[in-house]
Amino acid sequence: MKRFLEILRPHLRRPIFYSAVLKLALGLCAALVWSRYIGSESAIQENHLQRSFFFLTVYFILWTWLQYLVFDGMRPLGDLFRNKDADAPRPNMPFRLKDLLNTDVDAFEGLDPEEKTVCRLCADAIVAVVFFVAYLILM
Repeated sequence: MKRFLEILRPHLRRPIFYSAVLKLALGLCAALVWSRYIGSESAIQENHLQRSFFFLTVYFILWTWLQYLVFDGMRPLGDLFRNKDADAPRPNMPFRLKDLLNTDVDAFEGLDPEEKTVCRLCADAIVAVVFFVAYLILM
């Protein structure tokens, strides 16, 4: 925990805020889609928005825990995702869009890998708390 607090500096507020706002907006869109299309099919009249907020709370708590494991040095999902830069271009497609743009789009540009992990961990925790509070309000 001491190492976490050493890495968490004031210059990380903006990437944490941007990441949290993006995840919150995507979560709200998912909750509204759930409430409108998936939840309307059931015969039991319940608050589907409340159920979706609870699901999103659990989802973001899970991602917070996985980011904490990455921060401790484990790579729990490392085998599932390959390095995309190591892939050779396909024969029918000699270049990729990334090659044409010659830029690497990164939300956490200029940050160390540990700082990126701390930003993701904090953003996931903030969004989980926001969805949990919304769940409690609708309860």
